[in-house]
Amino acid sequence: MDDFIDAVELARRLKCKVGTIAIWRRQGLIPCLRISKRPILFDWEEVKRVLREQGKQAPRWKSAPTPNGGR
Repeated sequence: MDDFIDAVELARRLKCKVGTIAIWRRQGLIPCLRISKRPILFDWEEVKRVLREQGKQAPRWKSAPTPNGGR
């Protein structure tokens, strides 16, 4: 089953700021589902997959991905 979450929950799971989520969304770095102007939802599994492919994720989901790949 799909786990759709809002930006606040996504930021909590990734241990980053909601502003970071907004920036990544606007830059097209993470996928989102826009039902209307608001709310914007994120598919947790899809976000994890995309971040892994981009090399932005630490080995475990304990630390937040960083825009520069953690360097």
